[in-house]
Amino acid sequence: RSDHEDDARWLRDLARAQLAAGRLALDSGDVDAAMAQAEEARILILDLLQRSPDDMEFQQVWMDALLLQGEAAAAAGEEARAKDAWTQLVRDMSRQVVDSRDPEWLVPYVVALFHLERPEEAKLYLQRLREMGYTRPGPELALMTGDG
Repeated sequence: RSDHEDDARWLRDLARAQLAAGRLALDSGDVDAAMAQAEEARILILDLLQRSPDDMEFQQVWMDALLLQGEAAAAAGEEARAKDAWTQLVRDMSRQVVDSRDPEWLVPYVVALFHLERPEEAKLYLQRLREMGYTRPGPELALMTGDG
């Protein structure tokens, strides 16, 4: 592998770590830290995507960054900013999820659709997840079962 590939993988993993830290911060109520981590990860992964736009791993991290950015903005009461992040996620990733059977793609997409109050559009993807036996606990499952 080239040094560039190793650097890109390292930066991708750094962005993933920032998203994990941001998710923990959001879960513990530290909205400012969550927003900062999500933004840093988004900037990092955007640079990688500009160099390798078809890299599916980079696209997944991009989607996760937008989802967290939206959720952190919503928690901060910044509804317009949250909606912008989720709308960008749906717009950027619609081509990838149309035929996907991968929960790593489908779940963030469905969650963004729910946040955007577009449950009718999410039904096809929810059905696909159910058919695949998706049962991971958490807010995604609550959305799918109507308990959320």
